[in-house]
Amino acid sequence: MGEESKINLLTTNPTFNAMRKTVIGLNSKFSSSNISAKNLPDYFLLFSFTPPIKTTFIQNQAGLKSSYFQMLACGTMFDKTGKVVFSKCVDDKTEPRASVQTFGAADGDITGILVKNLIEKIAMQINSKIEFKEYEFKIKKIENNDIILEDKDGILSEGNQITIFKKNKSLSGAEYLLPAFLYRVVSTSNGTAQCTFDYPYSDDIEKPTKSNVAKSSMIVAAGGSNFYKVDTSNLVLTDSEVKIRHLDKFLVPIIGSGFKKPLTLDNSVIEKKMDAVNSTLMFKDKLIIPPNTSGLEVLPYYRVNLKKQKVVGYSKINKYKLLVGIKVSDKGKIVNNKSVEKEIEMVLPTRNEQPVLQIELLKVIYPTLQQLAETLK
Repeated sequence: MGEESKINLLTTNPTFNAMRKTVIGLNSKFSSSNISAKNLPDYFLLFSFTPPIKTTFIQNQAGLKSSYFQMLACGTMFDKTGKVVFSKCVDDKTEPRASVQTFGAADGDITGILVKNLIEKIAMQINSKIEFKEYEFKIKKIENNDIILEDKDGILSEGNQITIFKKNKSLSGAEYLLPAFLYRVVSTSNGTAQCTFDYPYSDDIEKPTKSNVAKSSMIVAAGGSNFYKVDTSNLVLTDSEVKIRHLDKFLVPIIGSGFKKPLTLDNSVIEKKMDAVNSTLMFKDKLIIPPNTSGLEVLPYYRVNLKKQKVVGYSKINKYKLLVGIKVSDKGKIVNNKSVEKEIEMVLPTRNEQPVLQIELLKVIYPTLQQLAETLK
């Protein structure tokens, strides 16, 4: 992420943590109690990649070939409730390489570089686009170890941390805020957020009062307590001649990058990832993303039909008619539907063209879906 990053990273890599647990198990003098468990991170960053697609075109009658690799990657940043706070998808390809070339990196090394380049592109977008903002909330009620905050805009989500500040005055009479307690949001409802006590910043501090100031610093994202989820059950229209593989696993970050309302990850999509995080010795609490039961859904769909094909030399030039759309549903009722239809032309190899067709269609569809998501209100 670089030295200038706005966020600090903590690995939750399953392989790293499996090794960590093995080392602890092998060392009889070292137990899990020696590891200080941390609070769950405020945000998680999930990367998704297509397989590397090798594209090869025959250049001449002698069989000279030119090859390159292509990939699509998406980065999704979400909080402890599964709410997407930032997402970005990018694609990239390597420089063409002639078949007569007997020097240079192996295919595995080339695709490794491609993955790193994709991660770097996403990281640059994160660093340039995400914005942290300090929000202030009114304390409505104090109940034993809990406080109730006013949150009319639905900014807070379960797991958000709240710092309670007490007002103080310096010798010169200037007022300043002193952090006193840390609270954690446990539930939100009807424009309020219930927070439970976590820990004090110092001893012998008086209990919170309504006159105290409650603040939280978080990434600016779409507000609201009613979250939408992406439903892919009717993604491919019945009259589509082409089915695009891998598209379903990229739809949340694709739509999330432009959607103006709060979007959540489906807990079933990242269930294995949550299990990997929860099986480590790193955190005090478990990452539990509840199912979205709001009844609000975003339903993307597409259709791809071949209209014209011709062979030119050692390549095929195909013309496709493409329909891409997004519906918004509220408890089963369609409340919005945006779509766009376009004709696209693709140059494909005469042999083994399917993998190339798949990645080329992905490269057309993902920005189209992003643009459609931006128009939904």
